[in-house]
Amino acid sequence: MRREPIVRLEGVDGRLERVILAGGASVSRRALFFKTGVRQRSPVAVRIGCELTPKGVVRTNRLEGTSVPGLYVAGDASHDVQMAIVAAAEGAKAAFAIDEYLRARDIEGRIRQAAA
Repeated sequence: MRREPIVRLEGVDGRLERVILAGGASVSRRALFFKTGVRQRSPVAVRIGCELTPKGVVRTNRLEGTSVPGLYVAGDASHDVQMAIVAAAEGAKAAFAIDEYLRARDIEGRIRQAAA
């Protein structure tokens, strides 16, 4: 693993051949993988009382519910996999949980009305 800044990528016909580093070194490569740091930039989750994980994302249960009752998150606010397809799946799970939460509240309200 190298930590020097990359100056440019060189190759032919869209194929990577080498990586040129800031110090002038040239590293032969056919592929390049990189990972950028991930951090939550918005303070909203903390301000409304969400618990965070040690990685700094919102702690959620298996259906994306947070430590704040009735609040769900998905995508880059939760977990540590920052991919659109994962965010879409998390959103679908959150939608399912929200629907269940609202149905339960509606049923409780109807029971109270019927008992009154």
